[in-house]
Amino acid sequence: MFINSAAGKQGYANHTLYSASKFALNGFSQSLRLEAKKFGVRVISIHPGGVKTSLYDKLSTKPDVDQYMDSKKLAEIIVYLAETDGLSPDDISISRTSK
Repeated sequence: MFINSAAGKQGYANHTLYSASKFALNGFSQSLRLEAKKFGVRVISIHPGGVKTSLYDKLSTKPDVDQYMDSKKLAEIIVYLAETDGLSPDDISISRTSK
């Protein structure tokens, strides 16, 4: 399971290197999924939007993280997907809702 980013599916201004690395991870996971399938290995790529983490504490210009997803709730979703037999999600985007 790869925890990617919405930036792996859509580019964002002023995030060129970050978006490029996330697009690369997306391509890697897609190729790995095709190769691993014959061995019964699931490869899942999760693309969340903004998530409230301590990463933003270190930025000089901070976004309004109050509208970002709760990291614990996101973790619960990821654990559910990983532990549920009979599901084979490939590529999941999880967007936050605006307040």
